[in-house]
Amino acid sequence: MGLKVVPDRVRQARQDANLSLAQVALGDVSRTAIHLIETGKTRPTLETLLLIAERTGRPLDFFLEADQLEALKAPARSSDPSAVAELELALAQERFEDARSLGASLLEAATDPSLRGRICVLQAQACLRLASVEDALPLLVEARAAFESSGDRWMLAECLDWQAAAEHLLENPGALAVARQALALAKSLEPVPTRTLVRIYGRIGSICVAQHKWKEAVEAYQRAVQAGAGVLDMSRLAKMYNDLSIAYRRVGDLALAADFATKAVSIHELLNDQLSVGRAETNLALVLMRQGEHASAGEHLERALGIFTQAEQPRGRAHILLAQAELLRDTGDQAQAQAKAHEALMVATQLGEAASQSEANQVLGTIAGAAGDPAAADGYFEESIRILQDLNLPERLTTVRATYARTLEERGDVQAALRQWRLAVGASHPEAAFGSQPERVADVESETA
Repeated sequence: MGLKVVPDRVRQARQDANLSLAQVALGDVSRTAIHLIETGKTRPTLETLLLIAERTGRPLDFFLEADQLEALKAPARSSDPSAVAELELALAQERFEDARSLGASLLEAATDPSLRGRICVLQAQACLRLASVEDALPLLVEARAAFESSGDRWMLAECLDWQAAAEHLLENPGALAVARQALALAKSLEPVPTRTLVRIYGRIGSICVAQHKWKEAVEAYQRAVQAGAGVLDMSRLAKMYNDLSIAYRRVGDLALAADFATKAVSIHELLNDQLSVGRAETNLALVLMRQGEHASAGEHLERALGIFTQAEQPRGRAHILLAQAELLRDTGDQAQAQAKAHEALMVATQLGEAASQSEANQVLGTIAGAAGDPAAADGYFEESIRILQDLNLPERLTTVRATYARTLEERGDVQAALRQWRLAVGASHPEAAFGSQPERVADVESETA
């Protein structure tokens, strides 16, 4: 029969977002259906209302009549597929703790594998939004097995995307392969699920940023924008802006980097997504540091760390601490820089964030080099390189070796620096590393140790 909504609010939300009927519908539903909902001549399903909420940037309960909202919150029978609607509502309203608890309750009684799979995926999303990655992965493993067994390729694509998200949060290099598998599956579906496709492209972009694959990251986000013209919700758009800022900063386009970072902060603040505000503030600070605006960068980093501390969220804190360490190093406070980098290393080690451990060792290596302690600097860089070799992240390995080479040049060890520059090239382009008589990596590393 559909949900009871306040029709005028549906029209108001669309007009406030400067969207036409066609832009809200965008092929998922008809323009006529949106018009009938706005005039009160029909009631939307939960799926349609979620679509309207996403595209207008309004929370779901903005549209619902009071008694309908209470009815959706009322306990549902876990053996009934309609019980999933309550779980979807909790996620849409960003009541992630409620969604996690409800998902666990529903799973206790659900026996149908397909229904359990859907509940698992939804509960896993709640866990991921709460940064409880270890709780999300077993749910996604069960869901993936259920969808592979039933041949539900649509839900399997969804499941693979969220599995990639979990692996990415754990800094597992295999996340990119899982995301690409999700992309290939989504593109093979008929019709292609546009919103899922956009999310997967965004996921690939985010993973590529973390793995320093800058060109691939920009390409993935460009494809996301092309595929999702008109369907990108503000939250996803802000996250893309944040990652594009990182990519453009790394390739040296600081003007574009600052522009995207500022947009990301503004949208996340508008949406009151505090953890995302903290991440965007950190990225904006890194751009400001490159531009020499150290005081402003420090203020942004303090705000970012305050957000994560208040939220009692450890994941992501190492990145903020390392940015503070770099700022302190660049402004000459080597002792405080070292303390911040050691704190970041401790946090990353406790959480098993191997890539962040490597980055912390890299920063500590530059600090030791600036302090005139070559033995300590070599030790930190060697540990950073070892971690990335174990993770098989060639692009990040290139960055570390290039940084090590600059540190060696500043020390006056030109021959060792040249070896590291060659290894930096060889990390991502082995065919170009040494010419016709390549040196063995093990020999080079033992000579520079």
